[in-house]
Amino acid sequence: MTTRPARAHLTALFLLVATVPATAIGPGWSSEADALLAWKASLVNTSALSSWTRDAPVCNWTGVICGHRNHVRWVRIEGCGLSGGLGTLDTAALTGLAVLNLKGNNLGGAIPANISLLRSLKLLDLSNNRFDGSIPSQLSDMHSLVSLRLRSNNLLGDIPRLLCSLLSVQVLDLSDNRFTGELPDCWCNLQNLRFIDLSRNRLTGELPGCWWNLQELGFMDLSNNSFSGEIPAAQAGQTCSLWSLYLAGNNFIGAFPPALNRCNLLATLDIGNNMFFGGIPPWIGSQVPSLRILSLRSNNFTGNIPPELSQLSQLQLLDMANNSLAGSIPVAFGNLTSMKNPQGLSTLVVQEALLQSHAKGAVEDSTLADWICHHLTPGQVAAIQDITLSCKQRLLGFHRFSVIPFDSKFRSPTSSCTEQERSSLINFIDGLVPGGNGGLNVSWVNSTDCCKWEGIVCSTDEVVTYVLLASKGLKGVISPSLGNLAGLLHLNLSHNSLGGSLPTELLFSRSIVVLDVSFNRLTGHLQELQSANPGLPLQVLNVSSNLFTEKFPSTAWEAMKNLVALNASNNSFTGQIPSYICINAPSFAMLDLGYNQFRGNIPPGLGSCSTLKVLKAGHNDLSGALPDKLFNATSLEELSLPNNALQGALDGSLLVKLSSLAVLNLGSTGLSGKIPDSIGQLRKLEELHLDNNNMSGELPSALDNCTNLTYITLRNNSFTGDLSKINFTVLDLRIADFSMNLFNGTIPESIYSCSNLMALRLAYNSFHGQFSPSIGNLRSLTFLSLTNNSFTNLTNTLQMLKGCKNLTTLLIGTNFKDETIPQDETINGFENLQLKMLDYLNLSSNGLTGEIPQQICNLTNLQMLDLSDNQLTGAIPSALSDLHFLSGFDVSNNQLEGPVPSGGQFHTFSNSSYSGNPKLCGPILSLNCTSTATDQTSTSRWRNKRFGLVIGIISGGLFKHKALRPGFIYKAIRQPRSSAST
Repeated sequence: MTTRPARAHLTALFLLVATVPATAIGPGWSSEADALLAWKASLVNTSALSSWTRDAPVCNWTGVICGHRNHVRWVRIEGCGLSGGLGTLDTAALTGLAVLNLKGNNLGGAIPANISLLRSLKLLDLSNNRFDGSIPSQLSDMHSLVSLRLRSNNLLGDIPRLLCSLLSVQVLDLSDNRFTGELPDCWCNLQNLRFIDLSRNRLTGELPGCWWNLQELGFMDLSNNSFSGEIPAAQAGQTCSLWSLYLAGNNFIGAFPPALNRCNLLATLDIGNNMFFGGIPPWIGSQVPSLRILSLRSNNFTGNIPPELSQLSQLQLLDMANNSLAGSIPVAFGNLTSMKNPQGLSTLVVQEALLQSHAKGAVEDSTLADWICHHLTPGQVAAIQDITLSCKQRLLGFHRFSVIPFDSKFRSPTSSCTEQERSSLINFIDGLVPGGNGGLNVSWVNSTDCCKWEGIVCSTDEVVTYVLLASKGLKGVISPSLGNLAGLLHLNLSHNSLGGSLPTELLFSRSIVVLDVSFNRLTGHLQELQSANPGLPLQVLNVSSNLFTEKFPSTAWEAMKNLVALNASNNSFTGQIPSYICINAPSFAMLDLGYNQFRGNIPPGLGSCSTLKVLKAGHNDLSGALPDKLFNATSLEELSLPNNALQGALDGSLLVKLSSLAVLNLGSTGLSGKIPDSIGQLRKLEELHLDNNNMSGELPSALDNCTNLTYITLRNNSFTGDLSKINFTVLDLRIADFSMNLFNGTIPESIYSCSNLMALRLAYNSFHGQFSPSIGNLRSLTFLSLTNNSFTNLTNTLQMLKGCKNLTTLLIGTNFKDETIPQDETINGFENLQLKMLDYLNLSSNGLTGEIPQQICNLTNLQMLDLSDNQLTGAIPSALSDLHFLSGFDVSNNQLEGPVPSGGQFHTFSNSSYSGNPKLCGPILSLNCTSTATDQTSTSRWRNKRFGLVIGIISGGLFKHKALRPGFIYKAIRQPRSSAST
């Protein structure tokens, strides 16, 4: 039986012995500071990082924000002109990093695969740089990622299928690059996706038929690509949350997409410059009532303009130019509310011969003609042929006219926002630091109508209702003056660099319904409400990813009686979670308190939340057992409490109450006992996370009743038995992790039917036998880990894996005992492994003999090569200096000889990379080579080697590093050469 591996405590021990002496770096781990300083040293134009020195605490460095226990949580350096790359950033040392924002610099080169070691990262923004190459598939290991922004770079190639495993991602922006290829169906797994921008690329093919499964998606921009085909039809029961949809500049065909009739929140729809045909459906006017911008230009639409469009009372821009429309402009257009109010109308495009169509009817004696004559002067009506007649006569007398544009400059000078609103907004911008207003000063001019200002939306009666300033690069403090906007409903200041406190005038506003200040640098504690309030209108509060501390104000819980969603994650809030949330807010549906310092028991009162759908409180200091009453919250769809100090077992009789549960995440909580048979009654379950616990027993066969299950991780428990009891045929798994348990038997044949399986981890168990040829059916498989089992027949295994065309990561060490490594011809023919795409190769601690093969120099993407602790002889191939991405190299403790290669990355490697090879020489070792020493690079092949770790093709995983850097600890099992096995 395979010896059970050491767990997390072994890694912790290694971290302790690897600690370097403390210097003046101050609070924060020295390894974190070392990693950042080493990266800074590799950059050019680092004047913006002048505070990054050993004389200052790392938590005081520019762009660095520390969190719990002074660990680096944020690195945010925007628009500082940094040049260089990310290859030298030791991501393994930044294990607690939650935000990495480097947008707007001059960084370039490839995005390194080791960025995936930032497992706590929630936001990655590398936009507006010069990164090139492809997206590393290893990003798929970043399961905490919520926002991924790579826009405006020089990235190319296909968008990796592995990104489909980023099930937590909500924002995905890959626009303005050179991506090619088609979108795979697996993208529909991103059920949390709310924003996607793939515009201005070279993407092709049809949209996946399952696209409408993304029912949380609010913004989608696929414009300016080469997509084709018809827009997929929606299935019965599917809803649509889209509020902006841009499909312009593609090759879509077919009738106006009928699936849009369920998108009743849609405010912007641009399907121009495609090949849509047929009539414009009348239902747009009634089914999509919130439209403000509608662009159908440059298609092949025919027929009359439906008068039902006049029901679009909020319409601001209507563009139907360059089609083949006929008939007249409908009389009912004059009834458009926004058209009666010039301030609400941005543009009406009416081009040559009625929208450049073949229309031949006149503009009738209609309210539209009356409206145009009433509100526009003759000079404002463009290209009307006879300007000598009265306005109305001219409009009625000609069948053809060219353009009637009217935008903000034609609005009535007498209508505007109030002086108080204008003053309040000016006070806000005045509170921003110089250069930190995001360009708002261009339109925010005190003498103009603030309803026209960027980010400001007014109601039809000119009341400021929306202030939408997300991702504007704002720096400074939030002025309390925004609280004076008496009609303000929605305030979004997220994804900026705002500091200071959150004004109570906003938190306890008597008008604001949605308040989002997430992803800023707000500090201090949230203030208590000083006066009684019968009930605030606030429904959505997002203060996540800031630097708030202390207890959440009790008066806030009590006063927010209309609260529906609260996200306070990724801060440093303390205290206990209050038990009376849902008593005060009966419609409460979403609570995210993850990544804070809440302590104590989980309040049983949460069970009274009859409408609660999402409860997330992971990565806190919660303790105790799961309260029985919690399971009375029967509307729960996600229960996520990982990384707490809970105890007890799952009660099957209680678990069945959560019949709507889609995500159950109780990983790293300390749970014990078995998985109850009743889990099979959770028919909607999609994700099951029970990793890193003390659970045991065999898996219940009823688990295969969870037919919607796509993600299961049981890693690092004491589960036993044979996996063949589960019928995997009925499951549609994408990620399956059974590693570090006590499973035995052979790999069940049924698991090979999971054709969408992308990652399979079986390492550190007691599996045995040979693989079935059916493993080649796993066409989507990219990651396979089999380390530390008792599999046999290596040659056949490699041959059968050729069917896995997408496989890029293979870990098969500590198996195939006493077998020989296949001949080079076998490996070279292993096309699916795509050896040239390897990022990490680890063959350390095996007792291998012979010379370093010249073929390793062909692995042009290699970033880490570890051949240490073997018995290799001969010279280090000089061609290794041509591996420009190589950032880690270790050949210590071998019998190598001759000069160490020079040039390339080799000048960056420390002496310890070569220690234990007394016959090596060269300037880096301060040991001159003799005149007869030559580079004896060998082209011989490895043959008939016994080995301990056959192939260590590691993608964002574990590998051995001599400096014992955090995150790179690898437990090498070294045996005598005569009996070496893996």
